[in-house]
Amino acid sequence: EELKTQAAIAAIDQDNGQTRSNRGGGRNRNFAAFVVGLCVVALVISLSIFFAKKTVGFTPPPVDRLSLSHDFVSSMPIVGKEEALADENSTQSLAIKWLANEDPLQLDIPMSADTEDAKTFMNRYIMAVLYFSTNGEKWNDQFNFLTEKTTCEWGHVYQNQFGVKFELGVACDENDSIVGIWLPLNNMNGI
Repeated sequence: EELKTQAAIAAIDQDNGQTRSNRGGGRNRNFAAFVVGLCVVALVISLSIFFAKKTVGFTPPPVDRLSLSHDFVSSMPIVGKEEALADENSTQSLAIKWLANEDPLQLDIPMSADTEDAKTFMNRYIMAVLYFSTNGEKWNDQFNFLTEKTTCEWGHVYQNQFGVKFELGVACDENDSIVGIWLPLNNMNGI
């Protein structure tokens, strides 16, 4: 009977040893999982910071506004535009250069002719052609031409001695379509 007791005690000790080693193994596995999880979190944070720095200072490649403007105007049904646009010093080319690179409004360059943006762009282009072709820099009154104002604001309202008001410059309707241009006695000469 003593042998049975010793065998039972040995079996219990052996079970306790396995339980202890299983517990220790469980602790080791939990610790290993914790370390792996911590490494994954650190990696995600590092990559986020790395890519955040890349995008904060990211600047898209420059858009060639001049070429896009030239292509758009070339697509419009304007008589004689090919010859005029081919000459870098023509008033049409000067107007495109101004519109693309110097215009304070920096209008979006339209992709098709049947949009409101296209009408606005072409109105501004045509008025810039008028300005350059009539030596606008020498006009007596600039009428806000080539400024940050919209094309329909390129003008002034004057009142004569009888109280009659005159709208001089570019006149537009309620849809911002140009309906008139009146620039009297303004030292305009050119083509």
